[in-house]
Amino acid sequence: MKNGQMHIEQEAGEVAIPLEDISVITCIGPNIRISTMGLIQLTEYGILLQCIDEKYMPKAILTSCESNSRQALVMNKQIELSIGRRDELWRQIIVAKIENQ
Repeated sequence: MKNGQMHIEQEAGEVAIPLEDISVITCIGPNIRISTMGLIQLTEYGILLQCIDEKYMPKAILTSCESNSRQALVMNKQIELSIGRRDELWRQIIVAKIENQ
């Protein structure tokens, strides 16, 4: 994080994305590193960070403690979903991501 931007190092080079343009970050893979201060900056911008396992299932979510009540309500509704409904929604998300590539 530098000057309100997230800097991402890739094989092709470094990419900088303004934090104000990000709403959600999904981390997939073992080689992702974000500093503690970086995590704090994400929460200050209201960015949700989720960590996904090798089966593309969410395992951890970082959100601001100061988030509004709507976010908590949405997260509780997501937690209450049946496993079958969750699986179907994840399938739809994966299909959409593949189509968008």
